[in-house]
Amino acid sequence: MVSIKFLRTDQSNPVKCGRCNSEFDFSRNKACPMCNFGPHLFLINPEHSLTSSPSLSTTANLSGLPEGHPIISEFTKLMGSWGMFNSFFPGKAVLRIVSEHSLKNKAGANLHAVVEDLCKLSATTHIGSKTLSKFRGFPSNPNNPSAKGRLVWHFIRTYHEMGLLTAKDEKGVNISKIPDKNWEKVFVMPTSQGFAFAKLNNTLLDEGKGIQVLTDEEKKLILKHLKEIDSNDYREYTVLNDFHKFLSRHKRNKDEIYAWFEQYKPFLDSINVWSRKAKIGNQNQFQAQIKNLSATFGSSKIALLRELGAITDKRDDYSVIGDLK
Repeated sequence: MVSIKFLRTDQSNPVKCGRCNSEFDFSRNKACPMCNFGPHLFLINPEHSLTSSPSLSTTANLSGLPEGHPIISEFTKLMGSWGMFNSFFPGKAVLRIVSEHSLKNKAGANLHAVVEDLCKLSATTHIGSKTLSKFRGFPSNPNNPSAKGRLVWHFIRTYHEMGLLTAKDEKGVNISKIPDKNWEKVFVMPTSQGFAFAKLNNTLLDEGKGIQVLTDEEKKLILKHLKEIDSNDYREYTVLNDFHKFLSRHKRNKDEIYAWFEQYKPFLDSINVWSRKAKIGNQNQFQAQIKNLSATFGSSKIALLRELGAITDKRDDYSVIGDLK
């Protein structure tokens, strides 16, 4: 490997390039003279930062985006997404913000800036008489760290796992899991599938209608993607389809829905994958955990089926009105 050597002085600041390993004086060069790697690749120009004037619409025209692939675990092989993922809408808003940031920064969008942007928009964007923060999945309080955490852990992380976003660290290395914190060190970018979804018209974000139901175009694209990643062991479509078949047979109530999950083998197997209560053999606590999680997963899958137009968008009504083709 070629290295750059220089005469050291009291004012010099010798560093090694994180990309090509060349040595250079950081006090004189703010980027590697050999390969141009440096902090400028990861800084968002304040003049272009969306935090000053964020928008949920996108005019971005990105090209050369990578094809998305799901991130697979023992859990995703059984259930797909975690039970707190209950809407496609926050992720779509994130994809639009990320797309706009990516126009200005080739390294991708700084995740911290993206989270701050969506929190600001959730508090200031009005849909009818309500702010966006009142809709399912969007940050309820822009100043609440827990609200920001839920956005990342339940929605952005899920889109990353589904292959709709890529995530890299400060050195440009792909990461398999978006961390719980230190988001300023994470850079995200839409995949080709994620960008295609971001550009489609949306009833809530574009038309200002106070309903969280995907358009026919959005539904078609998302179902196509879910089927593709299902074949790669991310079983979101399988779970939704099995649940949809159950709802199709008879008119169901909430207790029947929760009971179905309590007997659904992939759901039970998925809890066994990670549950400490299952591992120590405490059956009473394990059964209580199953009961609680069946309500969580039942509610989230109901919400997703409503957004996909597969069941009616009416409270406490689970009538099937559409398919998952």
